[in-house]
Parts: sequence; structure tokens; C-alpha cells
Amino acid sequence: AIKKLHQENPRAADEKALHLAVIALCVGGLSLVGMGGWFWRLGRRINLAGRFPPPGMKVIKDTRVRTDVAARRVADLAQLAAFSCIVVGTVGMWYLYGLTVAMLR
Repeated sequence: AIKKLHQENPRAADEKALHLAVIALCVGGLSLVGMGGWFWRLGRRINLAGRFPPPGMKVIKDTRVRTDVAARRVADLAQLAAFSCIVVGTVGMWYLYGLTVAMLR
């Protein structure tokens, strides 16, 4: 549809492509921010319980329970993953949006 529109009206095709890119970037960015929130909550639960997996967490297969230092390492890793997801989800989304706009203008 965009190819045909591009032949008839290149400017309208560019605007439509930009609109679709913005929607895709928002969905991807919000997904990463949501994943970051989940990782942050997991890390917090591990730190509060002092063990991994925290009490009440469902696991796919039998998992060795880690306590003390080993659990804190997992919690730190989960919170680092949370921070990374949130940064990539927000800053990355804005960077790619600016790049897309610059390419289409």
C-alpha cells in the first residue's frame, strides 16, 4: 500500500511510513519499559526475601534455591537488567524516532 501511495504521492507515503514507525517504536519502547519494571520488582523481591527464587514465585523446572550472596547477585543482575531495559526503552526510542524523522525529511 505504501509503495503504491509513493508512486502517486511521495510526501503522503513518507508521512504514513513515519506514522507507522512511530507506532512501532512506541510499542517496542513501552514493552521494554514494562519488562524493566518486571525485572526491578523481581530484584526487589529477591533482596527482601534473601533468596532466589523468592517465595511464591512459579518456576518452569526444579530450581536450586540460592541464598545470601548468590541470591543478592541474582537480584543485582535483575536490577541491572531493569535499568538497561528502561534506558533502552526510552532513550533508544527517542533516538530512533529522531533518526527516522531525519531520514524521511
